[in-house]
Amino acid sequence: MKAKQTFVWPEGQQCAVSLTYDDALPVHHELVAPLLTVKKLTATFNISAHSGFTENTGAWKHVA
Repeated sequence: MKAKQTFVWPEGQQCAVSLTYDDALPVHHELVAPLLTVKKLTATFNISAHSGFTENTGAWKHVA
């Protein structure tokens, strides 16, 4: 019988959080992305073709 392995979080951390943003709202690239950068956090921005993304491609390229 194999011994049960226990996961150890790196650097003593106790959990993880996944930040996701949907629909490519203007506030995501205008406010959210810059705040995440200041806090040294990352997130996933889900962009749909129906979200007006094509009107803000330059801003989204900057976020990427």
